[in-house]
Amino acid sequence: MGSVHQLRFSLYKISKGNEVSAAVCVPSELKVRAGEALIVAILPDEERGWFEVGSGLELNRTLGRILSRASRLRSQAASWKLIGARTLVHPLREELVRKGVPDSTITVREAGDFEARLSWDTGKVHIARGPARVLVVDDSATLRKLLKGLIEQDSRFRWVGEASKPSQVSGLIRELHPDLVTLDIHMPEMDGVELMKRVLAPASVPTVVVTALSQEEGPKVFEALEAGAVDYVQKPSFQDWKQTADLIREKLFEATSAHVHASSVSVKTLVASLDTRGILALGASTGGVEALRQVLVRLPEGIPPTVITQHIPPVFSEAFAKRLNELCAFEVREAKNGDQLRPGLALIAPGGIHLRVKKTPSGGVVELDSSEPVNRHRPSVDVMFASVAAEYGSQAIGVLLTGMGADGARSLLKMKECGARTIAQDEASSVVFGMPRAAIQLGAAQEVLALDQVPEQLIRWLSK
Repeated sequence: MGSVHQLRFSLYKISKGNEVSAAVCVPSELKVRAGEALIVAILPDEERGWFEVGSGLELNRTLGRILSRASRLRSQAASWKLIGARTLVHPLREELVRKGVPDSTITVREAGDFEARLSWDTGKVHIARGPARVLVVDDSATLRKLLKGLIEQDSRFRWVGEASKPSQVSGLIRELHPDLVTLDIHMPEMDGVELMKRVLAPASVPTVVVTALSQEEGPKVFEALEAGAVDYVQKPSFQDWKQTADLIREKLFEATSAHVHASSVSVKTLVASLDTRGILALGASTGGVEALRQVLVRLPEGIPPTVITQHIPPVFSEAFAKRLNELCAFEVREAKNGDQLRPGLALIAPGGIHLRVKKTPSGGVVELDSSEPVNRHRPSVDVMFASVAAEYGSQAIGVLLTGMGADGARSLLKMKECGARTIAQDEASSVVFGMPRAAIQLGAAQEVLALDQVPEQLIRWLSK
């Protein structure tokens, strides 16, 4: 049996301006022979780890090899980590300076505690993440106190600070280096959307909007998502706080693994004459509101009958449909039970209700129900995809976009096995690469595409 070393260490991120270029993991207790140091670089999926061992005399050469390899990885979406002796922090700074990076732009900060198990035989590295550092931004002292208590009751998080005014946020980010921010929309000085655009998005800090907006003010939430927010939670009333605390924690936890992406600038609608005899089905979760927008606004007016399941609270599903209807070349609205499926119409599952499709003598219709959640979700993408596979078979296209977990993966495979064409979003463009990854691992995806390639592929498949 191979030798396995178990270490506990702290993570130090090395940054050039706002761009994280490397991270050094410093073991709390690492016994090495004099003049030696262990250096491990871990790829983002934390499964295909590789490591290089170098003596003190070879330290800079080894760091150079790691920096060279790291430069070929995909910026922040492919963040990587090093494990080494505490003195590695300063040699790495020196290495960056030697490569021409101004010393004034390099920052070193402690980001949390981790645990690692290293197998010398296989080179596998298994990581247990430490608590995510959370900054709360809300002008209500009561809400800040409630969120702080919610965060501190969960070992996955560490409350590091709070801001009552937007003008405080930039300095707190530089000082506290949070892994996650909760953001209210209504605040003094500037609203949360403007703060997202000016401060949080440029800093690439995963942000979850926690706000008490009404349905009529839903567009503000969608503006924040377009500006770079990862997800949103409807702020509960004080009486409902305990009942919704678990949901808020799960939303925050999902966001800790998110990749922050800027909104696509290109919204040019593609021109094509499409075959409308089949059905198009799209599913998404975390990051999906913005991903769906970027796909749908590029599709032409004459799309086939389209159904969409996005994990979304009831209060926002209708507002989301109305926003897409304003932006798209075709009609988009929240589905109602018995709605007829027809070309040029996209129907979105209402929040809290499953959507299924059914063929009838007069054509396809939507069936809605409030049966038990599937994969902890209602609406569930698996529920929708399964009905599409059963009713439409090879006359369907299924698209699974960004999201935590595996909802939709099994039924996307059913669709493929029934002859449907299937797409899963790729890792680099996903906010959270959970649902698409699960589908890819099952062999459910005929195509794995970047988000901006999805509309073009749909046009190719649907063109007459």
